Amino acid sequence: MTISVFLGMQRKLLCHSCPSISIVEGTKTSQSETFLEMAKETGMNLDEPENVARIIVGAIEDEKRELYIGWPEKFFVFLNKFIPSVIDKALSKNVEIMSRYI
Repeated sequence: MTISVFLGMQRKLLCHSCPSISIVEGTKTSQSETFLEMAKETGMNLDEPENVARIIVGAIEDEKRELYIGWPEKFFVFLNKFIPSVIDKALSKNVEIMSRYI
């Protein structure tokens, strides 16, 4: 079985035969101070790794095919299906901030 997991705007595929996959995007891990500064400045939500892992394990146990983790990501995915320009505009506000950290 393969499960699609959406963390932020990135999609990852998980399967029982590849347990070594590590998902850290958008979670509170040992990220650099620079990343954490950018996350704070852009208002990025960071989920606790334990909570993300619990949600993923639950989805695998429930044999869910897709999973959206985090808020406002769930709402963004919903809006992006119908009016992607709203999401583009919302995310574009952070481009200038993020470019300073690249």
